Amino acid sequence: MRIIILLSLLLSLPAFAEETVIEETRLIPFSASYTTTYKLGWFTLNIDGKRELKQLENNDWQVTFDAYTNGASINERSIFSFNKNQLVPIEYHYKTGGLLNKPSLNIAFDASKKYIKDNNSNTIYKDLWQENLQDNLTYIVQASLDLSQGKTELHYPIFKSDYVKLYSYAVVGEETINTKIGRLKTIKIERIGDHKDRTISAWFAVDHNYQLVRLNESKNGKTTYQIDISQLEERLP
Repeated sequence: MRIIILLSLLLSLPAFAEETVIEETRLIPFSASYTTTYKLGWFTLNIDGKRELKQLENNDWQVTFDAYTNGASINERSIFSFNKNQLVPIEYHYKTGGLLNKPSLNIAFDASKKYIKDNNSNTIYKDLWQENLQDNLTYIVQASLDLSQGKTELHYPIFKSDYVKLYSYAVVGEETINTKIGRLKTIKIERIGDHKDRTISAWFAVDHNYQLVRLNESKNGKTTYQIDISQLEERLP
């Protein structure tokens, strides 16, 4: 069932005089479906995943992720604010079902007081807040925005269950790939500072608001899993 957890990982600046002006980027609501086939010896798991982004009535945003396979499921939901190209988490929820028995999470983020609260255990973390802090869902959306701004190195401190882990990525280059939604021009990034024998790569579609369209993990040069987009609906204004 490790592959379901990995699914959730299931992301030019003009200069004027001496100032650098960053163009304001809009968030575009979307619904994206993903598929993968994971082989465990003679046994094969077919996994379906879905990510959705929408704006709420109070102008906050919500991104969700759901994945299902035989006898197991994972559901994630994050609510965040968005201002000047920056996502700020407000709530993060996580739960599993079926054979995948993991503790649920109900996390609150308070950017004004700079603390994080685990609502399940009533634990408050006052010393973990960092600049550009993200949760397990928002950092992928933030990566899409940062790539659209031309950034080539991406660094995200991500709150897990009771600690913060830094995820760092570097742009490898442009690559055109074939997908179920067509042939796509993408920006490929790779995670850096990871295990030497493991490579995690992600592809973001340039002409689809830098949507995440492929995620791949390989060990010692051999693919251990690959997640591909199968359907995409962008709700353009």
